[in-house]
Amino acid sequence: MKVHSETIDGIDVVILKGRLVSADTQRVRVAMLQVVEEGHAMLVVDISQVTFIDSSGLSVLLSVFKAVRKRGGEMNLFGMTEQIRHLLELTRVEQVLASYADRQSAIEALRELKR
Repeated sequence: MKVHSETIDGIDVVILKGRLVSADTQRVRVAMLQVVEEGHAMLVVDISQVTFIDSSGLSVLLSVFKAVRKRGGEMNLFGMTEQIRHLLELTRVEQVLASYADRQSAIEALRELKR
């Protein structure tokens, strides 16, 4: 699992690539929480290059979401595959984490909240 981050107009974007599974979750969690702690508490997570997520991976997304909310922010996902969308629906995680089709839509939704 590779993790990369960038900032676009005060909104942090984390790009995940690969399999988000238990072997990588601690490292990914630490990397994402570091972005949250150093950033603006407005986070977009690009999962378009994530090929698989297990229960530990879902836990990472939810714990980062909670950290963002604790800082008064919001977190949006975008780019999920049909398989990952189905997993989020089955686990009801989609009721907690907002998801968008593309990066621009996810960023715009957060910009609206900042106004």
